[in-house]
Amino acid sequence: MKEINWKPDFRFTAFTMNMEVSCPDSACPYFTINKSKQNALSYLDVGEDLRAIALSGRIYDVGFRRTVSGKVIGARAAVLDQKDIHVWERRREPVAKGAGNYDLHYFRECLDSDGKECSVLLMYWGLHI
Repeated sequence: MKEINWKPDFRFTAFTMNMEVSCPDSACPYFTINKSKQNALSYLDVGEDLRAIALSGRIYDVGFRRTVSGKVIGARAAVLDQKDIHVWERRREPVAKGAGNYDLHYFRECLDSDGKECSVLLMYWGLHI
């Protein structure tokens, strides 16, 4: 696992096990309200049931892999391309003419509204203004 170069002004979206935005910002509800000054998030920043993090156009999986080096050892790692529980594909026009580019993400090991394990298909579409 490669550690990303974290910047204190990063805006990110943390998803819960139900694939809901964790701690949404009331002004921008697609972002998590809290910012972190470091590449380590606590449950105080994002809640207890973290499943994935969207950051800079990429979605990092938070599964059962743990950090083995760096500033924090043994923490749940946010991993890009953890194919055993998360696969994705980038789609580009003309597949969806006029809709622009988007990613389809298939997550295993999520929870439905009753707390039962389920899979989720997430469409991630980015916009630069």
